[in-house]
Amino acid sequence: MEHPPPFWAARALAEFVRERASWRRTKAKQFPDDERNLTSADALEELASYVEKLPDTDRDLIELIELDAFDDRDRFIASHEARRATARWGHDSDSFMRPRDVIRDLVAITRRARRKPARERTSPMTITAAAAPMTEYLEAVLMHARACSRRVSASSDAIFEAAGQKEVRSHHKAVSLSSQEVSHLFSAIVEHENTVGDFIAGIAPAAVDQARRVGAIAPGYLGDLRNLEPAEVDALVRPIFEAADITGDFIPWQERFPDLAPSDEVAPDQA
Repeated sequence: MEHPPPFWAARALAEFVRERASWRRTKAKQFPDDERNLTSADALEELASYVEKLPDTDRDLIELIELDAFDDRDRFIASHEARRATARWGHDSDSFMRPRDVIRDLVAITRRARRKPARERTSPMTITAAAAPMTEYLEAVLMHARACSRRVSASSDAIFEAAGQKEVRSHHKAVSLSSQEVSHLFSAIVEHENTVGDFIAGIAPAAVDQARRVGAIAPGYLGDLRNLEPAEVDALVRPIFEAADITGDFIPWQERFPDLAPSDEVAPDQA
């Protein structure tokens, strides 16, 4: 049975993802002790296959076309932010992102790049919309803060332990669960949600202040804020834990990434 040829936009986006996979394999040769690069490369190849099969009715691909995200040769026009965000796929073992989330991130990145600069926004509606990025700064700050919390990390591990797949959390393997295991898993998920809610409520004032400071100091660098190096994450969120008086809950990067080689911290464009 013959299959129809890939939708041109899906094919173009898949080629971009495969280019990122090739970049990861190059990094794996440069840093052979960091197995995350090969893991990420394999995950990116799988992501490319997923993207290539998307139909011409896919809403995210249609929006990318409407945003002029492809050049005259039907190649995806990738910004630095888009390249870096895509390259993270499969690199972080504790990520809960799905393939569709990567595509939607690319849509959001492209949409932001098409916005008019703030100085060109004059109507009340556009002035109000200018406040939207601050919410995105806060979301990025909270994302990093959650990853540095002992309580949140422990409740997250409990979910995977309940599902019996703690060691395969980044491989999205399907497992069969008994009714009792499903009950334990549901309880772990509810407990995790409560833990995250309590954590965010406790750090909210300090996180908002930090997001405002970062937004004022580095406007337009939201993509880089989402893809910080481990030591940079510490510098960003440790003050939040200190302000919220929960310093003991903070996990420093050396503990979060015990196998991270020192050279990885200074490697150009690594991760």
